[in-house]
Amino acid sequence: MIKRRRILRPAQGHHNSGRTAFARLHVIGRRGRFVFAVWLGAILILAAGAGSCLAAAPTIAADSLSLAGHLEVLEDKSGALTFDQVKDADGFRSLPGNLAAGFTRSAFWLRFTMERPKDSTDAAWYLEIGMPYLDHLDLYEPTSDGGIRVTKSGGDLPVSARLVPYRNFVFPLTLPEGRAQTYYLRVQARHTMTVQATLWTPDGFHKKAAAEMLQLGLLHGAALIIVLLAAIQFLISRDRLRGEFAVYVICLEGTFFCNDGLTAWLLLPDSPHAAGMLVSAIGCLAIGTGAWVSSPLLEVGKRWPRLHLVYRAIAYGGFAAAISVLVGQYSLVAAPVQLSSIALLCSQIVLAAIRIGQGDRAGWMFLGAFGVQIAAAAVLILRNIGFSVPITNLDVPLQIGLAFHLLFLNLGLGKRYKDMETERRLAQEALLAASRRYEQELEQRVVERTIDLAAANRALTTGNQALTGEIEKRQQTEAELIEARERAEAALSVQELALREQRNFLAMISHEFRTPLTIIAAAADMASALFKGKPGKLELELAKIRRALKRMTGLMDTCLADEWLESSLVGIGYQDIDLKALLTEIGAETAMLGTHRLCLNLPDEAVTMAGHKELLRILFQNLVGNAVKYSPQNGEIRISLTTSSDKILVMVSDDGPGIHESIRDQIFEKFFRGSAAAIGQGGAGLGIYLARRIAERHGGNVTLDPPEVERGASFTVKLLQTPSRRSAEGDVESPHPMSLEKYE
Repeated sequence: MIKRRRILRPAQGHHNSGRTAFARLHVIGRRGRFVFAVWLGAILILAAGAGSCLAAAPTIAADSLSLAGHLEVLEDKSGALTFDQVKDADGFRSLPGNLAAGFTRSAFWLRFTMERPKDSTDAAWYLEIGMPYLDHLDLYEPTSDGGIRVTKSGGDLPVSARLVPYRNFVFPLTLPEGRAQTYYLRVQARHTMTVQATLWTPDGFHKKAAAEMLQLGLLHGAALIIVLLAAIQFLISRDRLRGEFAVYVICLEGTFFCNDGLTAWLLLPDSPHAAGMLVSAIGCLAIGTGAWVSSPLLEVGKRWPRLHLVYRAIAYGGFAAAISVLVGQYSLVAAPVQLSSIALLCSQIVLAAIRIGQGDRAGWMFLGAFGVQIAAAAVLILRNIGFSVPITNLDVPLQIGLAFHLLFLNLGLGKRYKDMETERRLAQEALLAASRRYEQELEQRVVERTIDLAAANRALTTGNQALTGEIEKRQQTEAELIEARERAEAALSVQELALREQRNFLAMISHEFRTPLTIIAAAADMASALFKGKPGKLELELAKIRRALKRMTGLMDTCLADEWLESSLVGIGYQDIDLKALLTEIGAETAMLGTHRLCLNLPDEAVTMAGHKELLRILFQNLVGNAVKYSPQNGEIRISLTTSSDKILVMVSDDGPGIHESIRDQIFEKFFRGSAAAIGQGGAGLGIYLARRIAERHGGNVTLDPPEVERGASFTVKLLQTPSRRSAEGDVESPHPMSLEKYE
């Protein structure tokens, strides 16, 4: 006696029928729309899918009808029952949702009843079975003459032999008018037994397939880019861990590619058995490589040696499970292997949280990576081992979770290498410090041994009368050396007195010159104000006076700076200097000339360093003045300021004739003028020389950049934000540091 069953009536609508309508799948890439979701979006999609499938009533839309909760199932443990035996059997039971039996060798018979509404003219429908790795599917459909038509499909059937070639299994159905029909579906699989059945109109199925393929194509394309980046990183670094990570990325993406049914559909359409084995094998390899790679990433072997052995055991178990697929025994080990992967993910979450608690910022990267993975992979694994999961479509959310998992994992890997580099540098510094301590201890031992030997030598000399004369001669020599040292000190004092008098003389000359020069400058400004607006030669002559004043003032500053730098007994008075403000001020002074175009490339924030402001002003004024001197009228002068770590880089370049290769090494010599004298340019030949000397006193340097174009010269000033005391004060330290203001 046949058990009474509920009759499902699909929604009414006008649709195309037959296989010809499926030809529109060739243009699915034109009709789909891709919606990119971040991690939170993926979780919301999972939650929304769960909520929509928990309802007891069938999901009825204009284009689809979900059979979840409206199926009856009969388990055939022997797999030998025939249709005639099954159709009259009383062992069918109702399913609350989709079929999820895990890894089993049993065959399952599904039964459902359909009736087309009397006022509907649409007889063609598609039945889609959503799991792409079921091996045998036989649909038993009643015919109009009272017979049964059997349609075969499944993973063991080549894609070309299916009625509807698609990544999932699709059966065309014909519903007669006004009569309920009962359909039977026999399902058998060597892998996990999960069945999700949906009834589609042809037009609705085509739209759904187009959007689904576009989404999966974009997501797998993004995953392929991540695979290529991981491989490139390994080829560049040749690091073993990066190579293992690249293998893990390949296996993980391969797992999702196979689970989406794309391997059998696109890569192995005529080799269904190989495609089915690849689904399980590459999934096991992903579990094994994930356990293998996560151990060094989380430093399990270093912090938890026993847990490291567990990780290795899970890895070898995954590799062994992949081998079991080849010998046909995968169903025996599938459930333990996938349960071990859930335990692995949970432990990874715990270890990442522990590292966060210890102040390790890389723990956040690993927490994000494994948190996303466990949220998606746990649902997939629970479904595979037989738990009923109320989510019908996991493909897109899982693929998004894969992208975020690999992204966070790659960030954590980069952070780990950065920490390793820091540890290596600290270890080198510690080794260098230990080496220096050992050298100091060795020197101390040598000094002590020398003292002991000297004491022993003196003890021997007291008992040896023959050495008395030699001792007296040595004492006489020492007296002569003392006398010579006193004479040298007296000569040095005379030299210091002469240098002091020379500095005082230069200071007096500077003061005496500055007073009349100031008067002349004031008179020129007053004359310019009195005769302002009156044309004639007077303004030209006043401009000549100002240029001459500026030249004489610059020449005096240059000579004073050179004399100051030549004295090794004078130290620099440090102060905090804003180089950005200083360069802006020099640029404004240069722009006031109106003869050249000035281009300043300065950072938004202030750039400070410790140094002597007036000396640094002379340094940059010399370089900018040199650019003005040798650039053509209305030429461009470029000044840029950049910082890198504790270094400051200032570049001054122009559009002048450049510096010939033959004199590039001579321009930094004192009093060298090069082609300046030949072209009538003034100067003492000290500008570039002083610029380098001032930079060296601040722990830096001035270099002439290699020519990159036919014209122009470019100088780069490299400075330290905190120069060493030895660089700032010269070869000897002065107990009375002086600043340049004393000479002004």
